[in-house]
Amino acid sequence: MPRIDILNVKYSPNLGDGVIAECLEEEIARQRPGWDAKSVDLAGRQDFGTGLDSARGRVLRVVDTMPLFLRRIALFLILSALVRFRLRSHWRRELKGSDAIVLGGGQLIAGADFNFPIKINGVLKEIRRPRRPFAVFGVGVAGNLNRTAKALFKRGLKPLEIVHVAVRDGASVAHWDSQIAANGIATAARCRDPGLLAGEVYSKSAFGEDRVRPLVGLGIVNPRTLDRHSSAVPLGHVDRALDQSAQLARCLLASGFDVSLFTNGPHDDEKYLGLVLESVGNPRLRRSPRPRLPRDLAGIVRSFDAVVAHRLHANILAYAFRIPHVGLAWDPKVRAFFNSVDRGPFVVDLVDSPPHAVCSLVARAYRDGIDRTTHRRVVQETRQAVGVCLDHLAAGMGEGRSEEKLKLQNSVGA
Repeated sequence: MPRIDILNVKYSPNLGDGVIAECLEEEIARQRPGWDAKSVDLAGRQDFGTGLDSARGRVLRVVDTMPLFLRRIALFLILSALVRFRLRSHWRRELKGSDAIVLGGGQLIAGADFNFPIKINGVLKEIRRPRRPFAVFGVGVAGNLNRTAKALFKRGLKPLEIVHVAVRDGASVAHWDSQIAANGIATAARCRDPGLLAGEVYSKSAFGEDRVRPLVGLGIVNPRTLDRHSSAVPLGHVDRALDQSAQLARCLLASGFDVSLFTNGPHDDEKYLGLVLESVGNPRLRRSPRPRLPRDLAGIVRSFDAVVAHRLHANILAYAFRIPHVGLAWDPKVRAFFNSVDRGPFVVDLVDSPPHAVCSLVARAYRDGIDRTTHRRVVQETRQAVGVCLDHLAAGMGEGRSEEKLKLQNSVGA
């Protein structure tokens, strides 16, 4: 039985990453029942709820007080030491005996604080010997990689036997091809995010809830997280964010919706959610329980009649379940997803959109619903893209389709 190891951040406190991993694992098992697919977490975590969620937040808050150049130096040194003295030995044990490797999915080709460039460069050194087929699949690619980040990614990728590269939207294709692909590193095809298969992976609860009014799930993120990961979020937003979230909740309540605040799981987001809840102080505003597992997050999102959220995978889950949703764009990846599923009008700028405009858009999304035909096509394309990746891995392992058939398949899909 071939063993496929998937490099990702499955056990991240942000359970959206766990959703991606579980959906990809399930689809591999469905299409290739004779294969054994398992995730290897790039941070060394081995289960949900492990790792340094709150402690990591404290460290980052200290580093955030430093001037930018000192912050970058400090993080580079901390992460390099972590990889050298702890993570590489862990990865070596986890990857021993695998027949093929996949890097995916999630926003892994990103340079924020050097986290992924250093870790991915380190883990790729562990798979050079013995040589195994390697694929990049379903990842997002940032468009603003600095010189150091690009060099780390390229040095890690170049020695590998890369059989396939597919990234999750058109913007990521352009970013990969312009920043990473060169000197033997393949250009990228376009695929879809594996999380779009959540409707097939997570079963619907048999118990509903009688409602007087439709329930909107309002996703909450600590604004310092957005500030840390996106240059598009202005500094002043951190101070205004609490008031903006509270105003949006009040506007939704005044428009005839009930509202439940929810997060994707991180400790800092849950603490911030409490501040929003306290600020509004309305009995029709409730708090969803903190999700501990990806299926918890899926169940929470599936319980809503509409969703408005910053987090990409809160929106992807909503789409997968055909729940009307509005995205708050704090990073280009959010808008790229909405455009990829023909929902461009339902994503708004996080900073410049007044709460009443967002509220009106939520009402429109609730009325319009999710187009069934487009949704069916998106799910089918997601599955087909996984199948193409698996065919390439099979050929690289010496089974399945011939190289000539794969070349023909690629030329037809180009």
